[in-house]
Amino acid sequence: MKPGCRFDRELVREVKEAIARDLSKRHVPKYVFETPEIPTTVNLKKVELPVKQIVSGHKIKPSGTLANPQSLDYYYQFANVEELVGPQEKL
Repeated sequence: MKPGCRFDRELVREVKEAIARDLSKRHVPKYVFETPEIPTTVNLKKVELPVKQIVSGHKIKPSGTLANPQSLDYYYQFANVEELVGPQEKL
């Protein structure tokens, strides 16, 4: 996030509204989480597939092309997101 910006319910609401407006309501995520670091390649391209596999419950071996392979460790907690986020606490 940009310096000075805060991750709060208002920001999550704005993001979800923008996705619904610009794409479709089918694309609005159920959960939105702040992440400390985005996995990138050595060419600074964002990496999505390993994150998708991790949150789907798979254990992966980081590729040698990742600039920050330790960033993937954060995403393993989301394999069971319903346990992580209580029924009352959903952003």
